[in-house]
Amino acid sequence: SLGFDNAHIKRVSEGNDIGICMGTYLTLKVFLIVTFSIVVYITAYSRGLLRYDIHMIIFPILLISTIIASLNEIATHTFNGMREIGKKITVSFVISLISLIATAYVVWQLRTTVGLALASLVVSICSACISFWFFRKFPIKRPTFASFKGYLSFGLPMTIASILGLPLLHIGPFMIGAFTNDTEVGYYT
Repeated sequence: SLGFDNAHIKRVSEGNDIGICMGTYLTLKVFLIVTFSIVVYITAYSRGLLRYDIHMIIFPILLISTIIASLNEIATHTFNGMREIGKKITVSFVISLISLIATAYVVWQLRTTVGLALASLVVSICSACISFWFFRKFPIKRPTFASFKGYLSFGLPMTIASILGLPLLHIGPFMIGAFTNDTEVGYYT
């Protein structure tokens, strides 16, 4: 999300025009999703990760599922910013329930990786339908330059901080691995 999720929550909670906030966030989110999808597909294809027929089936299903789940975040982050926590919790509960049912069905009945990928897709579609049903009365307006500037000024520093902070979170196993063996790293993690 590169900090834009938090920027959206902040802008909405400050009482800014919800329509402009929605338009700006939707534009940024779609841009990031398209960029992510292209990069992931090119990377997977160029590294030979899509060599087998099963990969050619599962990869697009999981990519579509991820895209839908990412678009679903638009509604949940807006609910969070407007302090409509009941809607957010309802969506989270339904996602958990549908995920449990779909995964259990696949594990007990289908027992295939394609089935698990399809279960993930079903969960994403169902959660998006519920989120956007709650979300249906929210306006979406054309974003302004000032709104983009506001989202970027809040989101980019968070992006830099998260990129720089990520290695610090995971440096422990590397440091232990430098001085001990793999078994000790396994115990640590």
